[in-house]
Amino acid sequence: MNLIELKKYLKKRRLTPMQDLVNRFRTDVETIEPMLEIWINKGRLKRHSCKGACQGGCGGCSSSDLEFLEWLE
Repeated sequence: MNLIELKKYLKKRRLTPMQDLVNRFRTDVETIEPMLEIWINKGRLKRHSCKGACQGGCGGCSSSDLEFLEWLE
């Protein structure tokens, strides 16, 4: 995976769960995160969190399950 592959995937999907990126590129959040920050800093990508929507009852979700990325271009 490189920045261009990541950009094409995000642009095509428009709104993508973080967990989808982890699965699609067969990597972990720690590997993807610095690449996402590049696009966020350029104003092309926005991070959304759904943490407030969950009541936290089961405790089965990781933070990446509750995070979405939106391509803005």
